[in-house]
Amino acid sequence: MEMQDGTGRSLSLTELLRGDPAGGEFEPGRVPIEPRPVDFSDTTGPDGDHRAYAGQMSSGAHAPAGHAAAGGDDAVLAAVGAHLGVALVPRTFVVRGDVRVSVDGTDAADASAVPRVLVLVNGGTGQLKSLQRNKLIADAFKLDWLRGVVAPGARALLAVTEPYARLVAPGAWLPAALRERGIDVLVVGPAGSVRDAG
Repeated sequence: MEMQDGTGRSLSLTELLRGDPAGGEFEPGRVPIEPRPVDFSDTTGPDGDHRAYAGQMSSGAHAPAGHAAAGGDDAVLAAVGAHLGVALVPRTFVVRGDVRVSVDGTDAADASAVPRVLVLVNGGTGQLKSLQRNKLIADAFKLDWLRGVVAPGARALLAVTEPYARLVAPGAWLPAALRERGIDVLVVGPAGSVRDAG
């Protein structure tokens, strides 16, 4: 891959690293490369539908092997529901008039019912990246806020797969914060076994 400046001249690696195509002084934040428009025409699915292709990329159908026996987030949610003895279904809440907030599972499918359980799933296999850790933290914040607004007495649960268990193991700030906020963490094993993270 060749990088060029705004005039079409090829840039050397030294120029790219220095951020200085003209050989002058370095200026922090200076980008010597002209931005180019992005072509999204190759993101369509086989039938030309953008939404269908995007859905395939984000669904649990293509989850790595071992992700709750390759059943993805749905399998994790089903295992947690069986463990709790309740049917968990996805639900989107509308709060404060126009704020939409979705959870992966709740025991209250009916819009008029107040939930007793709110669940968000963080599943996957392999080495965790900081993005996944940050999503877990954001999901905890979301659960805490939603519970306070919609159902103050509800049980807030993060359902995670084995790779996430080390993030919520005792001795770190995150599990301590989750405990203090009343957010429970259940770890779902590859075969669908469920255990408390603490």
